[in-house]
Amino acid sequence: MSSINTIAQPDRVDVRGPRFAAWITTAVLVLALLVSPVSPLAAAIVLGLQALVFAIGAVGGPRRHPYGRVFAKVVAPRLGPATEREPVPPLKFAQLVGLIFALAGAAGFASGGSTVGFWVGVIATAFAIVAAFLNAAFGICLGCQLYPLVARFRRTPQLA
Repeated sequence: MSSINTIAQPDRVDVRGPRFAAWITTAVLVLALLVSPVSPLAAAIVLGLQALVFAIGAVGGPRRHPYGRVFAKVVAPRLGPATEREPVPPLKFAQLVGLIFALAGAAGFASGGSTVGFWVGVIATAFAIVAAFLNAAFGICLGCQLYPLVARFRRTPQLA
């Protein structure tokens, strides 16, 4: 095990933290989908709360993410040292993508009972579930995979 993998790096995090967060996210999104036929408003509220969690992760990164804090305080101390780390910027972008889907789902469910709105909520939530589950179960972060493509379009400061 390389010492570079075991020391704290501000721009990299233990891969187990985002995967833990993805498991919780998957559970929350499944809950929203399960309650949506009974109460679309309740589903909208659950998705709204998850959107807030995504927003914190998108702005603050995995170390400020509420589920990431639970991992750091409760789970990580019970595990061995990190053997693999991943960069923070793609994780923040993935949280932004999750935020967009959660907001779309919440808006759909909150649309006042329209059939189209309900299905927008279901489809947006289903897409978010697939992405969260792929990260949790298999370590495949779809937002992280998209990040290099999107990063190409960012403006880079010109050197004088």
